[in-house]
Amino acid sequence: MRPPKASHCSYCDNCVKDFDHHCFFVGNCIGRRNHREFILFVFFGGFFTLFAIPLSGIAIYDAFVNYPIIEELGEYETPL
Repeated sequence: MRPPKASHCSYCDNCVKDFDHHCFFVGNCIGRRNHREFILFVFFGGFFTLFAIPLSGIAIYDAFVNYPIIEELGEYETPL
């Protein structure tokens, strides 16, 4: 007999109370015991992604402005 508000996960074969979904990123079912941790994981993952995108853009812009590759290559002679 299963407890009330419990569901069975078909992926990991566990019975989870207040089952939400099975998360492949965490590698576990999301339910009553780890719902708060999952929300924090999603929040901080999104926060650091939004923090990393502008920094990556600045680094790429700096690389193209300060280190132009085309000027360093020069003219190539074509072999006959």
